[in-house]
Amino acid sequence: MSEMPTTLRFALPMLAVAQAQKAVTYKEALTLIDALDHAKVEGGPLNDRPAEPDAG
Repeated sequence: MSEMPTTLRFALPMLAVAQAQKAVTYKEALTLIDALDHAKVEGGPLNDRPAEPDAG
């Protein structure tokens, strides 16, 4: 089986001409986009103010 073409930046699967089961490839790409789009925040909001605010 030949290697499936992908996009350069995120390696999302691309549809090929005369490809069978295009819906599977499309759904896989949407799943990858969903995972890449939602960045995880490690630290929550801070309640403490800075000790010395910057001048300006």
